[in-house]
Amino acid sequence: GVGRVLPTSCDVPSGGFGMGGDKTRIPHAFDKETTPFPVQVDALYIAQHPVTVAEYACAVRANALGEPSEGIAFSTTWAQQLAHPEYPVTCVSSRGATTYAHWLAKTTGQPWRLPSEAEWEKAARWDA
Repeated sequence: GVGRVLPTSCDVPSGGFGMGGDKTRIPHAFDKETTPFPVQVDALYIAQHPVTVAEYACAVRANALGEPSEGIAFSTTWAQQLAHPEYPVTCVSSRGATTYAHWLAKTTGQPWRLPSEAEWEKAARWDA
């Protein structure tokens, strides 16, 4: 009896890639990222888009977690976010994101979790 919105996911194949930036290819890379290093990542499924307000609101309504805090930089309230359910949810702490992923996994029976930094970078690059 719990409402939920399932994210569209995509496959990320296993394999290696050069993690990190390279100022010759990415001018805005941080100085500490100038030497890409090889990383191996196992295959995984990842959500194709950021979590939307509508998706996160399902967990809030189920009392799995609280409403996101008001944004400091933009003074975004939860009520303002609810007016745009298709937008990515903002002002969510890392604890809130982890709690949401655990809730989604529990309610769907699917292995949802937050990706590691390497998994996220491989998925975001999609060229490796």
